[in-house]
Formats: sequence, structure tokens, C-alpha cells
Amino acid sequence: MKNDTGAYRSIMKGTAIFGGVQVINVLIGLVRGKLVALFLGVAGLGVVSLFTATCSTIQQFASLGLNLASVRDISVANECGNVLEASRIVKALRQAIKFSAYIGALFTALFAGWLSEVTFGSDRYKWSFIFLSVFVFFSLLANGENSILQGFRQLKSLAVCNVAGALCGLFVGVPLYYWKGVDGIVPALIASSLVLYGFSWYGTRKIGLKFIQQTWKENSVICRSIIVIGILMTVGACLGNLANYIILGFIRCMGSIEHVGLYNAANSLTMQYCGLVFTAMATDYYPRLSGIIHNKKATLSLVNQQTELVLLIITPIVSIVLLIAPAIIALLLTQEFLSIVELVRYMAFGLVFKAFCFPMGYLSISKGDKLYYFAIEGIWTNIKTPLIFICMYYFYGLNGLGYAAILNSLIDAVVVSVLTYWRYGIVLPFSFYRLALPLVLGLIGCFIFSFIKDAHVSYSLMLLASVGIVAYSFRELDKRISIRNFVINKFSKKKNE
Repeated sequence: MKNDTGAYRSIMKGTAIFGGVQVINVLIGLVRGKLVALFLGVAGLGVVSLFTATCSTIQQFASLGLNLASVRDISVANECGNVLEASRIVKALRQAIKFSAYIGALFTALFAGWLSEVTFGSDRYKWSFIFLSVFVFFSLLANGENSILQGFRQLKSLAVCNVAGALCGLFVGVPLYYWKGVDGIVPALIASSLVLYGFSWYGTRKIGLKFIQQTWKENSVICRSIIVIGILMTVGACLGNLANYIILGFIRCMGSIEHVGLYNAANSLTMQYCGLVFTAMATDYYPRLSGIIHNKKATLSLVNQQTELVLLIITPIVSIVLLIAPAIIALLLTQEFLSIVELVRYMAFGLVFKAFCFPMGYLSISKGDKLYYFAIEGIWTNIKTPLIFICMYYFYGLNGLGYAAILNSLIDAVVVSVLTYWRYGIVLPFSFYRLALPLVLGLIGCFIFSFIKDAHVSYSLMLLASVGIVAYSFRELDKRISIRNFVINKFSKKKNE
């Protein structure tokens, strides 16, 4: 364990940076959401949502997934210390991203009238979409620069970009909404894209890449494999959106629009507080894994370490969400949403099974195993998920969506574990299951206690279970990253200064 302390700490460093960023973004989002709702009203919020959703879709198709797929190639070159190869990849990527940015902006401007008709049912917002072509252009460029930062694992620069974008939305966007109302939405979006691109551009300039002259032909050769896997990732994401649309459509048709709202609220709350762990870890884990993917021993070690840390962090968070779900809902929503307490608890509990398969899910994309990735992430996942949710909702109503979340994650954990062993010969060691067993049993207990009718007994037992889970997780984390020694050393340094 002592020999691995540095590796565990390195993983935790990236998680801490982006976990902190996610928390900051959530807090900024809460303040911004309140102010935007005050200045724009419900209708204005709807306009913002439709603008951003439409532009995000255009960006997704225009980029062809280049910004995500390129992280792997950059990471491999960076891990090998091949600065020249990394510089060549970055040069080719920038040319390709720039081309996609022009395509996205041109499409937005030329089809502005059609986009307005499709999105809002009239051509009232035609000129808004014409100006939003600038937002699309710089957003695509910023995403490209961010992928370079991620590939080189420039975590602090990437974190600054994320926070800068959120702060711009608060300190630039909100005043524009106050001053101009709905007319301030487009300038605010454009300003945020310019700020984000400025920070990401500055961050990549500090990497120290070599200046290289490359022809379009040379760039196209480098980008060919990246584009193929990027297209598959884009198609997979689109199929994921379609699967979600089918689920929401079925809930609306078989149930009601209120059930759609309740499900979305539960999903948003759960992912806001638990899902940020996965987001934070993936930002550093994906390029780290890509860099060592051809070393099976190192890969197995990293996957095991990452899975342990995911479980040790996510389980205490889930136990706390189970305990205080009513308070979270009452604080962030309204009393009428208290009917989703059970649903939130079901969905949160399902995330512990996602923790098992989360690190293994990145193996195929890190290896560049295109067909396997598309078969599992694009086809299997997006057929299985809507079928489970539709069946469970049909038979059990709103709470059935919670049952579906647990069943879906449990099936994923089993299937991904089996397929990962079959495809790559990677299986988690016995020591991991020995670590996981007390956590899972404690969480099951906490979950079962939530159904006890006597509130005092229920919450007392849930509190005891949560305290036990937190204590056990802290002890195991301390074994791996020496939390107490780290804190003591920090205080000792301050005293000596």
C-alpha cells in the first residue's frame, strides 16, 4: 500500500481539483439561476435553454467528436515524452477544429431563419441565431483548446477555464439580463464563449509545444483515426439523447407531464451531488489511462486504484443523500416536489453500482477499440436503458423509474465486468471486493432503514449507518493517501513559517 501512496495521491489530486471546480460551478449555478429567474422570468429561462440546446447540438455535429477523441492520442504522445509527435497532433487538431468551427458558424448563420422556425415556431429569433454563430465558433475553438489541456493533463489550467466560464455567466451574463432582459441573452452567450476561449488559449500557450509546419495532407493523415472514433462517439451521444427522449416521451404519453418534471428533477438532483464525482475523476482519469493503456500491468493497477477511490468517495456521498434527501428537495425545490424523495433515494443508491463499472468503461475508448466501444456504448446501452425504464414505469409508475435506475446500473456493473475480462483480460482483484463489501452492506442497510415508517427510528438508524460508512471510507482513504499525515505536515509547515 505504501508503494502505491503516490499513485493514489496523484489520482486524488485530479479529483480534488475538478471536484472543487464542480462544487464551485454548482454554487455559482444556484446563484445565477435565482438571479436569471428574477430578471428573465420563466419565459426568458425557456429562451436561454432553447438557444443553448440548439447551439450545443450544432457544435456536437460540427466537431465530429474531435475534441474528445483527440485526448487519447495527445495523452499517448505526452506519456512517451514525444514532444514532436504531440506537437504534430495538436497542430492537426487545431486545423481540424478551426475548420469545424467555421462549418458550425456558417451553418448557424445560413440557416438562422430555419433554426428560429424549428426552435421557436417563428422567424422572430432569426437575427439572434445569426449573431449566435459567433458563440458557436468560439465555443468550438475553446473545446478544442480544452481537449489539448486535458490531453497534457494541465489540470489547473483546465480548472481555471471551467471556473472562468461559470463566473462570466454570473458577472457578465446576469448584468446583461438585468439591463437588457431577454435581449441580453445573445450578448451574454457570446461574451461567455470569448472569455472561455481566451482562458483556454492562454493555458495551452504555456505547454511549450514545438512550432511545426504541416500541410493539409499531413494533418488529414493524423486526424483520420481521430475522426473515425470521434464520429462513433458523436453517434453514441446522439443515440443516448434519443434514448432519453424516448423515455421522457413514454412517461408523458403513459403518465403525465408532471411525472416528466418530477423525474427530471430527481435525476438532476442526484447527478448534481453524486455525479460530479464521476465527472471530476473522468477529466484526469481518461488521459492518464490513455497514456499507459499498452502496459497491461500498469493499466490493471490504475483501473483498480481508480475503482477503489471512486467507491470510497461516492458511497459516503450516496449515504448522506439517502439521509437528507427531504431536506435537499425542500431547500432547492419546493414542497410539491417532496413526492420524489423515494425516487431520489432509489436513483442515488443505483450510483454505487455505476462506481464498479465506471473506470472499466474507459478501457475501450482509451485503447481505440472502435467497434467494441460503439457496440457497447452506442447500441447495447441505448437499447437496454430505455427498455428497462419503460417497463418499470409501465408496471410500477413513478417509483418504477427508481427501480429502473438500480437495475440498469446493476446490469451495467455485471456486463461490463464480464466483457472487460473477456475482451482485455482485466479483472478487479479480490482485495477490491474485500474493501467494497462493508461499504455496500452499510449502504444497503442505510437504504432499507429509509423505509421504516417510524421517522425517529428510521433517521436514527440511517444516521448510524452513514456515520459508519463515512468513518470506514475515511480510514481506507487514509491508508491509501495518508490524509492525517498530509494535514499534520501542512500545519507544521505553517507553524514553522
